[in-house]
Amino acid sequence: MSGPGGNITINNAQGSLNLANRGFIGTVTRSSSNGGAIALNLNTLVLESGGQIITATTTSGNAGDITINASESVTISGESQDFIPNPFLDLETFDLNALEFITEPNPNVAESGPLGIPYVSIERTPEQIINGTTVLGAAENQVDYFYFSITTSNSRAIFDIDNGLTGGDGSIITTIYLFNQGTGELLQVDNFSLAADGAGGSLPVFGNLTFDSLIDTTITEPGVYLLGVGAFPSDASNNELIEGATPQVGDTYTLQVSLENQGTEGVSLPKDPFNPANFNPNVEARSGLFSESNGRGNGGTLTINTDKLILNNGGRISTDTFDAGGGGNITLTIGSLLEVNPSTLISSIARGSGNAGTIVIDTKQLQAIGGTLSAATFSSGNAGEITITATDSVMLSGTSSEERGQIRSDARPGATGNAGRVVVETPVLQLRNGAQINSINRGDGDGGSVMVRAKVVSAIGSSPDGIFPSGFFTSTETTGPGGNLTIETERLLVSDGAQFTSRTDGAGDAGNIMVYALSSVDVIGNNGNGKLSRGLFTSSLVIGGTREEIGGKGGDLVIETGRLRVAEGGRLQSNAVGPGDAGSITIRATEVEVSDAFVDFTGAVSGVLVAVDEGATGDGGQLRIDAERLHIFDGGQVIASSFGDGEAGDIILNVNDIDVTGISEDGQFPSRIAAFSVENSPAGSVTITSKNLTVRDRAEISVSARGNGDNAKAGNLDITALSIVLDQSATLSAEVRAGDQGNIILDSELIVMGDRSNITTNAEGAATGGNITIDTDLLVALDNSDITANAEDSFGGRVIINALGIFGTEFREQQTPLSDITASSQLGASFSGTVEINAPYSDPSAGLFELPDNFVNPKLLVATGCGTSDGNRFVQIGRGGLPTDPTKPLRGQTLWVDLRPLPRHSARRRKNRNHASNASNPVNSRRSRIVEANRWIINNDGVVELVADSVQSSPFISWFSPYYCLR
Repeated sequence: MSGPGGNITINNAQGSLNLANRGFIGTVTRSSSNGGAIALNLNTLVLESGGQIITATTTSGNAGDITINASESVTISGESQDFIPNPFLDLETFDLNALEFITEPNPNVAESGPLGIPYVSIERTPEQIINGTTVLGAAENQVDYFYFSITTSNSRAIFDIDNGLTGGDGSIITTIYLFNQGTGELLQVDNFSLAADGAGGSLPVFGNLTFDSLIDTTITEPGVYLLGVGAFPSDASNNELIEGATPQVGDTYTLQVSLENQGTEGVSLPKDPFNPANFNPNVEARSGLFSESNGRGNGGTLTINTDKLILNNGGRISTDTFDAGGGGNITLTIGSLLEVNPSTLISSIARGSGNAGTIVIDTKQLQAIGGTLSAATFSSGNAGEITITATDSVMLSGTSSEERGQIRSDARPGATGNAGRVVVETPVLQLRNGAQINSINRGDGDGGSVMVRAKVVSAIGSSPDGIFPSGFFTSTETTGPGGNLTIETERLLVSDGAQFTSRTDGAGDAGNIMVYALSSVDVIGNNGNGKLSRGLFTSSLVIGGTREEIGGKGGDLVIETGRLRVAEGGRLQSNAVGPGDAGSITIRATEVEVSDAFVDFTGAVSGVLVAVDEGATGDGGQLRIDAERLHIFDGGQVIASSFGDGEAGDIILNVNDIDVTGISEDGQFPSRIAAFSVENSPAGSVTITSKNLTVRDRAEISVSARGNGDNAKAGNLDITALSIVLDQSATLSAEVRAGDQGNIILDSELIVMGDRSNITTNAEGAATGGNITIDTDLLVALDNSDITANAEDSFGGRVIINALGIFGTEFREQQTPLSDITASSQLGASFSGTVEINAPYSDPSAGLFELPDNFVNPKLLVATGCGTSDGNRFVQIGRGGLPTDPTKPLRGQTLWVDLRPLPRHSARRRKNRNHASNASNPVNSRRSRIVEANRWIINNDGVVELVADSVQSSPFISWFSPYYCLR
C-alpha cells in the first residue's frame, strides 16, 4: 500500500535560502503514487557548490512540481568539489540480460543443471566476444565489462574464467571484478588461483599448476551489477574503473556466468540513480534545479518567478526524462534579467520513450554568454520546444569553441523522436562570437524549426578561434527532414563570418530559410582569417550537398525585403555536393546590390550563387530575383554553376533597372551575371525581363558550357528590355566547347553598343556556333563594337537582326577595327554561318535629296532701302507643303500652313462666342483685302505688331527706324 509523497513548503518572503556543498531539498517517489511538491516563497535563493533542489520519480508515479517565487533574485552557481560521479553511467558494456540462460547440467559450471543455477557461456575469440553464434562485440584492447540485473535479494552469483592462459603469446592471466553499477561500489575481486580452486576445466600450466579466476558470492540487493574482466596486473576500487593490463586482440578466454533470479530484459543505464541502498539525490556535481523522470511517471513542472535569474560556473536547470515518462515543463518568468553564463545549462531532454517537456521564458533581457538552452531527444520520445519572449533584447555570445552561447533543439544519433521547435520574439536579437541558434536532426525523426520575430536581428563574427560562426543552423544527417528557419524582422545584418545555414548530410531534405525583412538585409564582410564564408546558405551538405550514397534535397532560400546588400565577401548560396538537388534562391526586393568579390579558403567566390559542386550528381537550383533595381558592381557575382555532373540551375531576373558595371578591386573578377557548367553537364540559362539594362566597364552577362562531352550544352541568354546599353568593353556572350545551344535572344526597342562592347556566341573545338537573334527598333554600334557568331573547328552560328534602323555597323566577312556583324569559322568561308539583316531604314542616305544646283542669292531677295544692325539675319524657310521640284521626295516633318479664310459658319460661331455683348452692332460682311506686312512696331502696351506701309501715321514707336532710313 502506498500514498502520495509529502510536500515541502518554505514561506519567508523577506528571507533568503542558501544551499551549498551538496546540500539539497528533494522529494522522490518509487511507487505509483505521485511525489511531493516543493514550493519556496523567498526574497533570494542561492544554490552553490553542488546545492540542489530535486524532485524525481523512478516508477509510475509522477514527480512533484518545483515552484520558486523569489522577489529579488535566484542564483545558481558552481559545483561540488568532493562529488564522485558514477564512472559506469556512460560505459560501453555487454548486456547479459539479453542472452538466454541454460538450465541443463554443465560440468564446467558449479551447481548447474535442473536443480542448480542457470548459466551462460561467453567466449573471447581472437576477433570477437560471442555467446554461441551471437556476436556481442569486437575483441578490442580494453577491459571487457558485462552488466546484468538481479531481481531478488540474496541471490547467488558465480563467475568463472576457464582457458585463461591461451592468449596469442600464452601469457594472459585474467582478473575479474564485481561492481554495484548503481553505487559504483567494488563488491569483490579475484585474481588468478592455483590448481583446483576453479570449478573444473582449468588448463595445466608450468607442469601440473593451473590458473583460474573465480568469484562465488551472494548478491544481497536487487539492482544492476557489472562484471569487469581485466588482465594481470590490474586494479580497481570504489567508483573507479579498472586500470592496468587489459586483454589484447588475439587473447582468448571462456567466461561461465551462473545467476539466480537474473533479469530477463535489457536495462538502460543508469537504471535507478536513486538507489535506496545508497540514496544520494545529487546525481551530478553541479548546483541546480532538477525534476526528472526515471520511470513511467512524468517529471514535475519547474516554475521560477523572480526579478533576476543568474546561472554561473556550471549551474543547471533541468527536467529530463530517462524512461517512458514525460519530462516536466520549465517556465521562467523573469522581471528584468536572465543570465546564462559559461558552462551553464537550461535543458529539457528526452532520453527514453517519453516526450521531453517545454521551456518557456518570459523576460525583459536574456543574455547567454557561453551558456546553453537545450531541448533534445536521444530516443523515441520527442524533444521539447523552447519559446523565448524578451521585451527588451536577447543577446547570445560565445567565450570559446566549447562555450559558444546557444539555443538548440536536437535529435541525437539513434533517436526516432522529433526535435523540438525554437521560437524567439524580441525587439533586438544579437548573436556574437560564435553564438548560435540551432536545430540539428541526427536521428530518423523530423528536425525542429526555428522561428525568430524581432525588429533588429544581427549575427556578427565567429568564435575566438575562428572555427564556429555566429548564426542560425538547421540540418539533418539521416532520413528525417531538417527544420525550417524563418526570420521576420525590419533589419537583418549578417557580417564578419556569421552564417545562416540549412543543410542535409543524409537522405532527408534540408529545411528552408525564409527571411522577411521590411527594411533591409545586409550580408557583408568576413571573419578576417579567410576560414569562414559569411552569408545565408542552403545546401545538401555544409555549404555543400548530400553524401554520395543518399540524396536529400537542399532547402530553398527566400528573401523578401526593401533593400538587399551582398558586399565585401558576403554570400547567398544554395548548392549540392551529392545526388541530392540543390534548393532554389528567390529574392523579392525593391533594391538589390551585389559587389566586392572575395574567395574564401574553399575556393568559393562570394555573391549570389546556386551551384553543383565537384563530383555531385544532383542538379543546381533556380536563382530568381524580382526587384525594382539590381546593381552589380566592383566584381559582384550572380552565378548559377555546375562543377559536377548535375545540371546547373537557371537565372531568372524580373527587374525594372539593371546595372552591371566594373571589375573587382584586384582585377580578377568582372561584375557578371553568369550560368555555366565546367564538366560534362548542361549549363543553365539566363532570362532577363527589364525596362533598362546597362552593362559597362568590362562587366558581362554570359552563358557557357566548358566541358568536352556531348552533354555539355550551354544555356540560352534571353533578354527582353525597353533599352539595352553596352559600353566600355561590356559583353553579352554564349560559349560552348562540345555540345550545342548557347544562343542569345534580344528583344528591345533600343540597343546601343559603344567603346569595344560585344554581343558574341563563340564555339570552341568542334561545337557549332550559337545563334544571335535581335529584334529592335534601333541598333547603334560604335567604336569597334561587334556582333559575332563565330566557331573554331565547325560551322559558325546564325545572326538574325530585325530592326527599323541600324547605325554604325554592318555585315563583314571577318572582324575589323570597325564595328562588325560576323558569323565566321576558322575553317574558312565555306564554314561561315549566316547573317540575316532585316532593316528597312538601315541606309543612312534614305530620306535625303540633293541640294539645287543654283544657290539662292539673298541680295536679290532683300531690299536695301534701310540700314542694318548687328544680330539681324535672313532665313528662307520655303512655303511648306509640296516640294518645289516634283522629282524631290516629300519632307514628312515640313509644316503645312493653311492661310485660307475661315468658312462663314465658323466665323459666325466665333463671333457669337466672343462678341455676344456687341450683337446689336452691325457687322460688315464684306471680306477685307489681305495686306502684306512689311515692318513691325511696338504699341503702347509693349506688344509687337506687324504693320504695312499703307499706314500713314501712327502714335506708335517704330522698333527700328533710323533717321536716315529712306522709304
